[in-house]
Amino acid sequence: MPFNTLLLTCLKHGTSFHESGCGVRLQKQSRETVLFFVVDDQANPNSTLRDDLEMEEESICDLIVFYAQEDKKVLCLVEAKKGVDLTKAQRQVTNTYRCLRQFLRQSLRDPCRSHFQCIDWRAYIYLHGGAPNDKKELEAAKRALKQIFESEDKFLIRSNPDLGPFLRSS
Repeated sequence: MPFNTLLLTCLKHGTSFHESGCGVRLQKQSRETVLFFVVDDQANPNSTLRDDLEMEEESICDLIVFYAQEDKKVLCLVEAKKGVDLTKAQRQVTNTYRCLRQFLRQSLRDPCRSHFQCIDWRAYIYLHGGAPNDKKELEAAKRALKQIFESEDKFLIRSNPDLGPFLRSS
């Protein structure tokens, strides 16, 4: 199944996402392309991403945000958590990243493969209600995300629902 077909069941109108009283947003600026894909089938019953990636038992993040401005192209995996279940949020982002990246590597053909290599992968965990109380849990989540994304600049754990500054940063 082609990647564009894979995400069509998940495309959301607009640049905000809310579920269970919490969510994230991005105020689009001129010359930016921003697409929100609600991939979690609990938030979006039309989403087939979990089945298409064969993630039956694995947890999946809420959202994939595609952000582009000129040559910059970002795929950001987003998890919005009400409360402070940071370990679960980190697991959801990590599982989605691994399965989606593996799918893309296996399914994309040239010249699409070269475009895929130019994508800046990122992760954003929004914790509604504040930062986690457990510093060990926070450090463990950061270590796990750094191992996947290879740089602390590529992920963020915050209680700010605005994705804009993070996606626009270098």
